[in-house]
Amino acid sequence: MKLKKIIYILPVAAIMILAATGCNKNKFNINKNINNPTDSTVTYDVVLPAALHASGTIIASQWGPIQNWMGYWARSGTYAPNVIEETYEITTGFGNGIWNACYDNNYDYQIVQSKAGQAGGGFYEGIARIMKAQNFQILVDVYGDVPYTQALKGGGNPTPAYDDDLNIYKDLFRQLDTAIGLIKAAVVTANNPNKNIATNDIMFGGDKGKWVRFANTLKLRLLIHAYAVAGINKAAEMAIITAEGSGFLGVGENAQVQPGYVADKPNPFYTTYINTTAGAQTANNVYYRANKWGIDYYGWDGDPRRPRFYVAGEDGLVGVPYGLPPINANASPKLAGIGPGVGRTNSSPQAILTSAESFFLQAEARQRGIITAGPTASALLTTAIEESFNFVGATGAAGYISGNATYPDVDYAGVAQGPGGPVGGLFTILSQKWFALNAINTLEIWTDYRRVPYTEVATNIIATPTANDAPNDHFVYADGGGFTPGPTISVAPQNTTTRIPVRYLYPQTEYNYNPANAPAGITRYSRIFWDLNEISILKKIRNMKKITFILAILATTVVMTGCLKDKGFDNNEYGINDPDTQPPGVGFPRAATAKFTVGINLSAAPQAIDGVVFVNLESGTPASSDITITLALNDGLRTAYNTANGTNILALPPAQFNIPLTVVIPAGQRYGEVPITVLNANTLDPNQTYGIGVVITSVTGGYKIASNLKNLFIEIGLKNKYDGRYNLRGFHNRTSPDYSAPYNVTVEMQTSGPNSVTMYWPDAGAFAHPILGGQSYYGSFGANFYFNLATNALTAWDWYPYPTTLPVAMGPATDSRYDPVAKIIYAQFYYNNNPTQRGFTDTLTYLGPR
Repeated sequence: MKLKKIIYILPVAAIMILAATGCNKNKFNINKNINNPTDSTVTYDVVLPAALHASGTIIASQWGPIQNWMGYWARSGTYAPNVIEETYEITTGFGNGIWNACYDNNYDYQIVQSKAGQAGGGFYEGIARIMKAQNFQILVDVYGDVPYTQALKGGGNPTPAYDDDLNIYKDLFRQLDTAIGLIKAAVVTANNPNKNIATNDIMFGGDKGKWVRFANTLKLRLLIHAYAVAGINKAAEMAIITAEGSGFLGVGENAQVQPGYVADKPNPFYTTYINTTAGAQTANNVYYRANKWGIDYYGWDGDPRRPRFYVAGEDGLVGVPYGLPPINANASPKLAGIGPGVGRTNSSPQAILTSAESFFLQAEARQRGIITAGPTASALLTTAIEESFNFVGATGAAGYISGNATYPDVDYAGVAQGPGGPVGGLFTILSQKWFALNAINTLEIWTDYRRVPYTEVATNIIATPTANDAPNDHFVYADGGGFTPGPTISVAPQNTTTRIPVRYLYPQTEYNYNPANAPAGITRYSRIFWDLNEISILKKIRNMKKITFILAILATTVVMTGCLKDKGFDNNEYGINDPDTQPPGVGFPRAATAKFTVGINLSAAPQAIDGVVFVNLESGTPASSDITITLALNDGLRTAYNTANGTNILALPPAQFNIPLTVVIPAGQRYGEVPITVLNANTLDPNQTYGIGVVITSVTGGYKIASNLKNLFIEIGLKNKYDGRYNLRGFHNRTSPDYSAPYNVTVEMQTSGPNSVTMYWPDAGAFAHPILGGQSYYGSFGANFYFNLATNALTAWDWYPYPTTLPVAMGPATDSRYDPVAKIIYAQFYYNNNPTQRGFTDTLTYLGPR
């Protein structure tokens, strides 16, 4: 699927001011059918520079939400809230650009690899293999299991199987070995298949040594990510790197692409986050401003890089708390913005992997004993900091380090600033990496945050953490320097979540078009294989044995963790800390969150809800005989949730549902399930949500009940007859400036009331309406349509979630309506009381349920 360029428009109405990412097509792009990655019309030497530029664009433009989550940036008060992102309630439409862009880019590299290999162009083939490996590393680090061995076959296999994420990592080492061999053996002449490599290689100009060191640095990144994973032999892999002999990217050796960026074909980061080709401030530059926690932390340490990562606004180097509702005091011009150290200029090269990151990886590898010779971890860290200063154009690295002596967030020899707090060493390396990679490689920081339990560096929290801090399920920054622990959680009024997601969800298109293979049951907290933090909640990592939870749930093959995170487990009363010595327990995996939400149709026919009330056996081995679990209904779970969260979820009337109260886990299995059957949803109010509380009361066979996984609270929402997936075609009527290009996209119309539905655009990951040819949109709000239930006439609309009833019809001949036979919605509607210059004409054709 091609990358959709999502550009937020800055409208005239204050309520319609929203944000965005986007990139422009330019001379470095090629047009292709991604279902035919070996198209005979292109040659490998032409594709390579375009593919390398696209790789730079991926690094440059896909990470805005992660920048916000990791405490670097935040939405300015000029913009309406991005509710999905700021409540962490991500969907299968959130962040699809990463998936689309990486696979799209790898199709290009597959062309290079295949055609160069056939022609004998080993240098080109080696580069393609290296860059493919980097993209697959990105995909695994964001999504976990992804199509790999069957991917990139185009029409030859449109429904590829998903490979295990650990196995992908293991194969990437071998792919990089092959690439290194090809590049080292390549002979370059003026007429052979490797000709013009110095020109077509827009990253290293045909420098073999740098390409090999880059490949080795990618291998080191894989080793560091999987440092505690038994399935990868760190010593053996490091021995291969040592024997090869080229080492890693060194001082001043930044892997960055430079095809000749100029003002009208600019650096992709610059044109996304700084200025347009016309020299105007981009919408992203208005939207993304300094995060108060992050910019203040730079200031707390007196970091000379602060004015390089941020540029002062009208009020100076000040930021905004992430998720704060829009207010004039936090208007974009008042806040610090994205600084010149990362924005650089429109003609600057685009970084892929900096020398600073290389030295941070080397420092951690040395500290962990993966690298066993050469400079010390402390010396490597100092070089990493110096390289970071050089990259962003700052001076004074030595003074910065000495000025923060004894503080472990800067000083490798730093001491704990309070009982049980972190000391220098690993904490210093990861903290300085956070300071250095702001807007340069945000994925690497999110990965550090997820992969390293804070219990590796501290036994206590120095500053009393806020209720939103959970130091045992992620790494914690700043605490060792005496600053507020972070990154801080969104302060959005709608946010009830205290945990930053640890992955993105698979795109909805995978469930639509590859449903037999796309993993089901994945949540924002389903961990990547190298993520130890879900395990560290159970016991401090130093006292744990390595465990892997694999739960096969029903025919949907749900893979997830079902840890018994409670006192009984920590006291070794049960669980699988050591399945040979502790008796196993049972629990609801869905009880790992405060509530689990499902949707049903507004229908009089009985509806079964599967995949919710299932019980897992937490054991090293399956059940030896049938296990019977007894359940009971408990409405107290609903009232407790309402009290704790200020919600008004209603009790589902007992006469309207039934649920068997006995679950059996059959011999040889690790799970059992019963359905919930809702008898007549037409008796329920679509404006409300309903709840059922279920509790495990007993279990046979001497098994224990996990105390924190025994109470399951289920929230049920409703869908009206207009709800579903639709093909949306239409246009905007504004011609000055010209917004009239037609759009043709797939949207969801989601029930928002008994007679209303709201437009949600999965590809944009937002409640949004497309504009400008369907590649851009008004967001983060969607068109909310109101119908007359008797006549199906479309009577009014508003901008969800900002209800202000607005007109529908734009002329006396307009017949905005829902056609129940054809299942088509016809809609003409306008805003700002200006039907001639602010109107949409839409046709939505029903595709199926969402």
